[in-house]
Amino acid sequence: MVPVDNGWGKRERNKRETHAALLDAAERLIAERGYDQTTVRDIAEAAGVTERTFFRYFSAKQELILDEVLTDVDRFVALIRTRPHEERAIEAIGAALLAMQAELRSSNRPNVLHLFADSRPAELIAHMGRRAMPTLFLAVEEALVEPITERLRMDGHADDQMLMLRAETLARVTVAVVRTVLLRDLEWRREGMEHPAIGVALSELLDDLAAGWSKS
Repeated sequence: MVPVDNGWGKRERNKRETHAALLDAAERLIAERGYDQTTVRDIAEAAGVTERTFFRYFSAKQELILDEVLTDVDRFVALIRTRPHEERAIEAIGAALLAMQAELRSSNRPNVLHLFADSRPAELIAHMGRRAMPTLFLAVEEALVEPITERLRMDGHADDQMLMLRAETLARVTVAVVRTVLLRDLEWRREGMEHPAIGVALSELLDDLAAGWSKS
């Protein structure tokens, strides 16, 4: 029996295609022009839709980045897994995080650093924080648990119930460090204050964590 097409399947396909077209257009234009120079209108026109259609899929240009950020998580996980076995878990995470930050800095492709761009108003950060960013950070935390668990086993931790707690805690600490540094970096830049570069701040904090916050 041939299934009856009631139009629902076609509408869903069109929605997926439009969503993908907007993401592709954003990535291409931002790579060509830079994030700040790419507008919602530019993205919509490149995708062959109207601005009104754009806002049916995304509440703002920044929300496009949320989809892109999740593609970087796999890269971060791979970097953690390829660190030398003799490194402790916290050291492997720190080295992978600094390598990831350097890669993102050198790329024009949409990434999490664009959520904290110089031109981005503080009000929009608060808006995104209430809506999408908690979901983003939770997804990153969940993705980090498995590779961190593997590193903790290498450190000699017993494969018991505490292992998962340790891995989940370290995943959340990692995300908290990144989020704190990016938010503080934004505030410092908005106020025109001299401050350490993101990579330097991350490195200092991760060294503190590895040392148990002790400099002795």
